[in-house]
Amino acid sequence: MALQVADVLAEFLPVINGTAMVAVGGTETGDDLNHFNEHGAHVVIATPGRMEELMRRSQAMNLKELEILVLDEADRLLDMGFEKSINNILKQLPKQRRTGLFSATQTQQLDQIIRAGLRNPVRVNVKVTTGTNTLRRSTATPVSLKNFFMVCGYEDKLSQLVAFMETHIDEKVIVYMNTCACVDYFHSLLGGIFTRRKTRIQLHSLHGKMVHKKRSKTFEAFKNSVSGALLCTDVAARGLDMPDIDWVVQLDPPQDPDQFVHRCGRTARQGRVGSALVFLAPHEDTYVAFMRKRTVQMHEMKLDLNADDVFNTGRDVALQDRSVYEKGLTAFVSFIRSYREHKCSIIFRVRDLDMLGICRSFALLTLPRMPELKSVSQGRTSGTTADSLTISEAEIDVQKVSDCNTPPGNEEEIEKLNEDHVKKRSGEQSNVLTGSHVENATPTYLYPPCPVDPSTIAYKDKNREAQRQQKLVMASARGEHEHTKRRKKSEQPTAWSQQKERKLIKEKRRDIKAKKREWQHQQTLADAADGEYWIST
Repeated sequence: MALQVADVLAEFLPVINGTAMVAVGGTETGDDLNHFNEHGAHVVIATPGRMEELMRRSQAMNLKELEILVLDEADRLLDMGFEKSINNILKQLPKQRRTGLFSATQTQQLDQIIRAGLRNPVRVNVKVTTGTNTLRRSTATPVSLKNFFMVCGYEDKLSQLVAFMETHIDEKVIVYMNTCACVDYFHSLLGGIFTRRKTRIQLHSLHGKMVHKKRSKTFEAFKNSVSGALLCTDVAARGLDMPDIDWVVQLDPPQDPDQFVHRCGRTARQGRVGSALVFLAPHEDTYVAFMRKRTVQMHEMKLDLNADDVFNTGRDVALQDRSVYEKGLTAFVSFIRSYREHKCSIIFRVRDLDMLGICRSFALLTLPRMPELKSVSQGRTSGTTADSLTISEAEIDVQKVSDCNTPPGNEEEIEKLNEDHVKKRSGEQSNVLTGSHVENATPTYLYPPCPVDPSTIAYKDKNREAQRQQKLVMASARGEHEHTKRRKKSEQPTAWSQQKERKLIKEKRRDIKAKKREWQHQQTLADAADGEYWIST
């Protein structure tokens, strides 16, 4: 976003005979310091962390002459953990200045910054109204934006997405997902599917774990393209101006409902016409009524009945490259974990998920061994062992998911909308395959077996495959097998909710010990001031 602002500002600088400087992470701090010390700047565009460092280390920066401070997407800066840096910056700035905070949403943290850092603040709200003079209503999205939703079972999700993208092959589409692992996997999976279907769609991927240089290159490539699709996380949900976006597709509803508007805001910009689509599972349909309460109107889009089933095509892609196979396992685990962190936890319940359908939507070859999949079993391929269907197949490095709780006020609102669904589900467990109800029993659903022994799936990268084969030979010499090696009791997989609970307990104990040490230190200082000294033996 900083680079984007700098590009726009460059058109105005010649008029005022001014200079500007950009300072962001991913570059050498020393280069920024040398540039500012030698040339200075009338306008500095920077991320909070880099700006704080420049203010601390630069001898040439005269903060007394600062006239204007602007915080763009202020609430997002606070959510990303920059609150401490922003407070440190504000402390060093002169009181007599003009400050502008720009944001599409208002948060409690933002209100605190306003009270602490602004004098005589004036709030300017921009609203969009639709309707006639006699009947007007406010909306959270532009009038030129058409919002759609599609109620789609997880087993059909991948096929519907492929059909949609092929239908809009000549347009620019952004597809949002909730985790970095899902973006990486579906970028590889969809690329392979489109290649086998001889569909020419230019795919790009963008998420927060990419290095700065690659992220900037991807953004510029998609921005300058005439058509294509960008698969991304919420890192591209706000603050980025990508012109001529025709469709915004949300494969997964955002964890934070506030992000829904930001995602849709990538299209229908500056008076242009745009459309947005969100996929919802049957048990998530109350999300439509919930968003309507937030003045977001949506219309239903019917399923494409002519969509081809690409489940086997997707599995074939994974069979040809082990990296795709392992990315699928990682993405699946990250999806389940992120689903637990929905703020609208009354609508998005893990217990209501169709696990078999989700496995099919990811076109997995094997199932990871995790507690959430205890109701799904997989037929065994000849030559494979039971332990070959474990998550240890891949070197899983799932991204950390932020701890999100249902915000005050949201729970009662969603509970009211979801009341009928809760009553219908209470005391019942629906069998996804047959539609029958099972009482006091855990249904078992059969997932198609892997066509080959998973250990024989090779990497497309020859160097990586050679390294894997070398590890297999070394393991064989030690009498071990990468799949048949039994886990110790302490290494047995546990539910992620239990792992999180243990982590919270450890952090609480750590805090108690830190407070105790601080108290003891203060007591020692107090005793020393009174002339009493204690020597520990």
